[in-house]
Amino acid sequence: MKQLLFLLFVLFSVNAWAQSGTLTMSAEGKYLFYQVIEAPGLSADSLASHAKQFFRQQKKDLKLSKSEADTSFHGKGKLVLSKTASFVTHPSAEVAYTMTLEIKNGKYRYWLTDFVISPYMRNRYGNFVPAGNSYPLEKIPTKLDAAEWKGYISSTEIQCNKVAARLKEVMLAAKKASRVDSGKKAIPEKW
Repeated sequence: MKQLLFLLFVLFSVNAWAQSGTLTMSAEGKYLFYQVIEAPGLSADSLASHAKQFFRQQKKDLKLSKSEADTSFHGKGKLVLSKTASFVTHPSAEVAYTMTLEIKNGKYRYWLTDFVISPYMRNRYGNFVPAGNSYPLEKIPTKLDAAEWKGYISSTEIQCNKVAARLKEVMLAAKKASRVDSGKKAIPEKW
């Protein structure tokens, strides 16, 4: 029985250890989500057009603040973290961040950093709104909030992975094949 419990403990701890770790601390002491993606066969120009398309698609959550010579893009965005309580999901916080995307031939890299969290609270009308206080994600406001803050960090990591998946989908998408002309015109000249 003890061996079975020990084995289950080891399996669950290995599983929990494998799922964490994409948000890392930078040298400045800030959380950083960083990836380098290889894109073989894609030129810097096509990757730049894909990057512009990504920022256009994400215009509600991520705004392009500046771009430098189609090789570097900087944007500011926000993530809404949700909390689930017995079948009901409601927003628990909003995280503002900055994104930098740099492009070279055949690869690109990006990082999300400067995470600032604004916890939500319920107002008198029953809506969830920002509580008014904003904190850097690296700084826990009080010792009592430490457990909740770890939840914010893990939710931020999950949302960053979703942003990364959307970016990868757009950046590595092949150009849509143009319609093949079958020789027939859509509108015939004789009718």
